Amino acid sequence: MQVLLHLPDDLAARFKAALPKKERSAFVAELLTKALPEQDDTL
Repeated sequence: MQVLLHLPDDLAARFKAALPKKERSAFVAELLTKALPEQDDTL
């Protein structure tokens, strides 16, 4: 699934500089997995 996110320009630039293109999706998926509750609770 694809998701469109809008980031501030400075944050997007740091993100692009820190991670190769092929690693970005996995990085975001790992952050979301850690940050979101495991159950389907309403946020």
